[in-house]
Amino acid sequence: MHAIPIQRLLTHEVNHARVSFFFGDAQQETPAILIFSPAWAMPLVAAYAKGIAVQALGRDALALVQERRTQSEDAPLGYISHLAAVDGTAQGLLRAAVVTRAAQEALGYSLMSAQPQRVNWLSVVAQATSQQDSLSYRLLHCQSDDELIDLVREAGEIARGDLPVSTADEHLRALSR
Repeated sequence: MHAIPIQRLLTHEVNHARVSFFFGDAQQETPAILIFSPAWAMPLVAAYAKGIAVQALGRDALALVQERRTQSEDAPLGYISHLAAVDGTAQGLLRAAVVTRAAQEALGYSLMSAQPQRVNWLSVVAQATSQQDSLSYRLLHCQSDDELIDLVREAGEIARGDLPVSTADEHLRALSR
C-alpha cells in the first residue's frame, strides 16, 4: 500500500483552503511545506494530535500518532518530530483525520473558511515557547503520556464546566511545572 508523508497531506490541505503563513508583518509568504517540516510545526501538531486522539478515542489512541521526537536547540519549538506517513489503512486514515484537525487547532486556521487566512508563524512560536499558561505550551512540554492524559482530562472538565476556573487554573499551573 502506498503512503504519503503527513507533511505533504497538510501542505495540500492548507494550499487548497488558501491558508498562508507569514513571519510577523512580512508580506512574503512562507511555503507551507516548510512550516510543516519536522523541525518547525510538527512537534506542536503532534502534541495537539495526541490530545485530540486521547480525548476522542481514549488512552490507547496515543499510539495512533506514531511520533518520534528529539530535542533540538536549533528547532524553533525546541523539538524535532517525525510522524508516521498516511496510508489507506484504517489507522492511517484515522491518523490523517486527527493530525489534520490538530494542525488547525495548533496553528489557528480553519479548512472550512471561505476566506483566505493568514497565520503568523512567529505568534504561534511565541505562544508555544513562552506563554506557560497556554494550552500550546503545556501540550508541547508534556514529559509523559500520563501527564498529557491528565492535561487533556482537565481541559475537558474545564470546557464542560465540571471544574471551577480558579481550581482549573491552579491545577494547570501545577501541571506545567
